[in-house]
Amino acid sequence: MTICYLCGKEIEGNVSRDHVPPKAIYPTDLRPEIRGQLITLPTHKSCNNSYKDDEDYFVQSWGSTAIDTPVGKALFEDMKRTAKHSQGQRLAEMIYDEFDPMPGGIALPSHLIQKSIDPNKSRRIILKITRGLFSYVTSRILTNDCGFSYQLHDATGKPSDLLKFMAEGKSRGVYPQAFDYTYHDCTEFPEIAHLHLFGMHFWQKLTVVAVVHDSDCTCEVCSKSKLG
Repeated sequence: MTICYLCGKEIEGNVSRDHVPPKAIYPTDLRPEIRGQLITLPTHKSCNNSYKDDEDYFVQSWGSTAIDTPVGKALFEDMKRTAKHSQGQRLAEMIYDEFDPMPGGIALPSHLIQKSIDPNKSRRIILKITRGLFSYVTSRILTNDCGFSYQLHDATGKPSDLLKFMAEGKSRGVYPQAFDYTYHDCTEFPEIAHLHLFGMHFWQKLTVVAVVHDSDCTCEVCSKSKLG
């Protein structure tokens, strides 16, 4: 029996394979170097397709902050190619509007600009990637009654104790310049033994720490935070 890692239900008929993280995170020019090495997991085609628009947004919105890195520059070339089409042009215009040099009417220094993100689209894709990584490293399905939260950090801020802890984990990325991740379970800490931590590094620019509680955990965090 083959189970869809996104919905947790059995797949009948043809099995679709989904890249974890989305393949678009890796610039087109770099993909020949990693062909056949990326994580893929079984999904319903309909489940996979339901994320396409949000994945496109995520890669271009978050990726637009990384154009000062080598991989980010290559990713920007993909964005320019996509923008030649009408749908891609609309997305590019939306992301352009997320940059604001005068937030709240306050003029920022010339080297700074404020960047906003769509919190719902971003959370949905971080959750999707977390689902995939959880399934890959634990051989289990992340159910909908688990607790989930994430924190976003950029490379310019002072690393927190949590970031330092995550950095101690083993690098698991196939091409770390584009995407890398670390994983910690907390079985050595009985009071939080159901906790799973994923540190995800995008384009050597942005770091996400995703926190997952197993569905049988009854702590306060899990009771308040439900997957959506």
